[in-house]
Amino acid sequence: MSEENQVLDELHGEVENNDITDIHADQILFTIAKLEKQIDEIKQKQIESEEFYERRIESLLKQIRYRASILENFMMQEVRNSNKKTAKMPNGTLRMTTRTVKRFGNDEDLIKFSYANSIPTRVTERPDKKAIAEYIKETAHTPNGYEEEVETSFSYKTNNQ
Repeated sequence: MSEENQVLDELHGEVENNDITDIHADQILFTIAKLEKQIDEIKQKQIESEEFYERRIESLLKQIRYRASILENFMMQEVRNSNKKTAKMPNGTLRMTTRTVKRFGNDEDLIKFSYANSIPTRVTERPDKKAIAEYIKETAHTPNGYEEEVETSFSYKTNNQ
């Protein structure tokens, strides 16, 4: 329907679009205000709906985290009992991985260590931690402040994805 031929409900068929009076203009403004209020109500419902779904998703994520912690404990027990780090199941895979995090002392000590052991340093006079790590691996000689920490992490993957 073209806009020229539309009959506005608020004019009750009393006039054509071009023959409106102050009263008719006010009726149209009243209808526009009602429509704007409806838009605001819909926007509010949209926000409430979004908040509802965010809460629902958070609830589901909390359930997943709880179940994942149970599975992690299961895998830790598997590693202790049978040294098995991966468990393939019909609905997914459980895996325990271990990595070593290398923490170096301060740069000044590392530079001294590098000079004393003929380990190259970077142009910016920072110690080459990769070269130091190689040196430690080869010689087992470590600088002050060096320590290694073994981190174990757990992951799971469902067949859904």
